[in-house]
Amino acid sequence: MLVFPYPYPEYYLNIPDSGQFHHKHGQRQHKTSVCQMTRLVLPRMAERSKGVVLNISSASGMYPLPLLTVYSSTKAFVDFFSRGLQEEYRRQGVIIQSVLPFFVVTKMTRIRKPTLDKPTPDRYVLAELATVGLQSQTNGYFPHAVMGWLTTKLVPIDLVIFFGARMNRLQRTGYLNRRKMREQKNGDALKNGDALKNGDALKNGDALKND
Repeated sequence: MLVFPYPYPEYYLNIPDSGQFHHKHGQRQHKTSVCQMTRLVLPRMAERSKGVVLNISSASGMYPLPLLTVYSSTKAFVDFFSRGLQEEYRRQGVIIQSVLPFFVVTKMTRIRKPTLDKPTPDRYVLAELATVGLQSQTNGYFPHAVMGWLTTKLVPIDLVIFFGARMNRLQRTGYLNRRKMREQKNGDALKNGDALKNGDALKNGDALKND
């Protein structure tokens, strides 16, 4: 799922505390947790020769996504990790599937209205579960599968990266402009508040003088 760990697309060196960010959101959240959870459930499944592991990657892990480079590369790790394990354990009857959704309507994506290509979670999950056992790597939902095919098979990868970077630069500019406007409004509100306080103080001072 395309859910970003920082509020807007940003150049790598401009991410605040990029070293800590890479460790927390790259290594720990998207890599270590997936490996640890898989190691936790896989031994019992292998013993029983039965079980399903669904690792949620993201469509952004299908190709580099500039300005979301850390997020994109960690999601690519989840995809490769899952597909590699599927080959290791498929003969033991265990299904390990890599799931790469595009946008889904959730609070985290801030998408409120479902559309054909942005389904509700229930609709997406229902479609995704129908692919279990049939595909080791899936976009999980037919419109997403079409989008995945277009962006990985039909359109040259350089164009996909170029337009991905362009889209994220526009989102970055829009976010920074809105933030600047909010800061200006807050600054004006503070100035007005200080002016009112100063005016009241002057009035009270004049009243004391008159007394």
